[in-house]
Amino acid sequence: MTEPAEPQVSWKAIEAGAVLVTSDGDEAGHVTKVVGDPVADVFGGLAVRIDTFGDDRLVDADAVQAIWPNRVETSLTADQLESLPPFEETVEVEWKPRRPSFLDRLLRRP
Repeated sequence: MTEPAEPQVSWKAIEAGAVLVTSDGDEAGHVTKVVGDPVADVFGGLAVRIDTFGDDRLVDADAVQAIWPNRVETSLTADQLESLPPFEETVEVEWKPRRPSFLDRLLRRP
């Protein structure tokens, strides 16, 4: 694979429409969404479109080998990309623990 001249970047800098390159060095699709939590700096993977009329597929973060703003290289082949599960949007839930009441704090109860 021929690497771009620019240095690699963080997953947070991937541009929409970035080219997805397989382990064979072929362009296989485009990034439609970056999946992760930028606040916690947790990268989950990429939603990619590998054909014009197909569903987006989920490429797990472990399969991403190199990142540039407009190009992402994966360890997967084109055949492996075809067999990936469809990407499904998940609902984010922020959980906050119950705040102890004044009486709990006064009596030092958990």
